[in-house]
Amino acid sequence: MKRVYIAAADGIHLYEMDGDGKLSFVDRTPCGKTTYLCEDAGRIFALLLTLTAGDNTGAVVPYFPDPQGLLIDPCPALLTGGACGCHLSVLDNVVYVANYDSGSVARIPLDGSPVTVVDHARQGIPCGPDGTRQEMPHPHQIVPSPDGKYLCAVDLGLDAVLTYDRELRLETISHLPAGCGPRHLVFSPDGKFAYCANELADTVSVLRYDKERGGFTHLSQILAHASPFTKEEYESRPARNYPAAIRLDAKGDRLLVSNRGCDTVAVFRRDDNGAVPTWFAEFPVLGQKESDAWPRDFAVSDDFLICANEHADCVTVLRMNEAKTAASVVCEVPDIPQPSAVLVL
Repeated sequence: MKRVYIAAADGIHLYEMDGDGKLSFVDRTPCGKTTYLCEDAGRIFALLLTLTAGDNTGAVVPYFPDPQGLLIDPCPALLTGGACGCHLSVLDNVVYVANYDSGSVARIPLDGSPVTVVDHARQGIPCGPDGTRQEMPHPHQIVPSPDGKYLCAVDLGLDAVLTYDRELRLETISHLPAGCGPRHLVFSPDGKFAYCANELADTVSVLRYDKERGGFTHLSQILAHASPFTKEEYESRPARNYPAAIRLDAKGDRLLVSNRGCDTVAVFRRDDNGAVPTWFAEFPVLGQKESDAWPRDFAVSDDFLICANEHADCVTVLRMNEAKTAASVVCEVPDIPQPSAVLVL
């Protein structure tokens, strides 16, 4: 039995998942709109959009789950120093947060030391060409490098990955193609490559990672899904696709990307050196071609995909076959308002 935590507009929903992928409701923690979750050293960290009504400053709330996994004993909330926190990571008792709306990243020590907030607008990097979505910096993810030496902040507004040391001192700026709108990245198991979901370009970028300086070199882009359209038809169609979450399976040889618009999870096969992923399969997250699911996040657990479908207000569990060439919906849980993140323990 596994525990599945879902971040949603009304707090954190806890389910138990059995060996067949069925979810059974356990509890809901009514902590307000929660945008992301992560686990570290037995604690669950919840990123809240706001702590109090009328204040747009975000907050992180650590929890020590009880033996049943219930989040009934929160630690004191920690302010993020910015607005619309959308991603967090924890490294050696320090929380790092990406504040999307305020264009900043934050370092929040859990020992009570001062919080550090770095404004990306002060880094001297021009914004991307999309005047609507790239009018200012918009960091969307901050994630440790494989060796834990650096923190890598993916900025949708700047078309760049900013690499910091653990004190949030800027080390390296890695530029991605103009207008791509990078959202999230994931490292290859050997740490030599990273794969970045580009929200605005509807692509995945392949990046070579330099572990010495913490920088990235852009190698190529691939479409984030299988397209039945010609290039001209795709660019002129009214509905666009916006990639969101990107993850590797447990073996590290399959790269998975959620697509908001196509409402699918696409699977890519990594070649022997990892540099050229190729489209392999694709699964509708609601088990049907036509939907408005908007899969903002998903988790991979054994042969299951647990998808948070933000527009459909539901979570679906898909079971993949061993080759990951096909998948079917084995469970759908409705009435979860705007689910935004999945954590499986």
